[in-house]
Amino acid sequence: MVILGGKMLKQWRISGADRVRTLTKVVLGCMYALFYLVSCAGTRNSWRIAGRFSSEKIAMDRIFDAFLVLAIGIGVFVWTELPALVIPAYLLLYFLTNTRRPLAMSQVSELMGKKRRATVLSVESLLTSMTFFILAPACGFTAHHFGISVLFLAFGVLGLLLNVLYLSGDPVPEST
Repeated sequence: MVILGGKMLKQWRISGADRVRTLTKVVLGCMYALFYLVSCAGTRNSWRIAGRFSSEKIAMDRIFDAFLVLAIGIGVFVWTELPALVIPAYLLLYFLTNTRRPLAMSQVSELMGKKRRATVLSVESLLTSMTFFILAPACGFTAHHFGISVLFLAFGVLGLLLNVLYLSGDPVPEST
């Protein structure tokens, strides 16, 4: 894609500042394409990854742990100014996010009866939106006053503590 983008720029004969802006747009377009391909790969391979664990719940916990450790890593990479490691780490973070989602939906399907599934998924979506609505200003404040590296480090450490202390373990199936 980058090669094709470069050839297009050469054929367009764009010069000066416009060339830099156009090249930036092409590179960003390629990055978005790469992120969507990684997203698809994560979703498509979630079942293979889950098969390596004794249950889907344990797979979800380990994927979430890896996600949080990677968030800590990104915080360290940003803090130590290693952008060459930040971008691949963020791409892997995106992969893990999209690997975990199908497993979570599968767990909800197994734990909830058919009559309650739509309601539970609607409530989950509402809670996710509310969480982002509440946390977004706090994250923005933290990033603005302390730096994005502190935000990633705090998110990773607090998330790991929360996951290990409260969220890990086998779910108790609910009777329908």
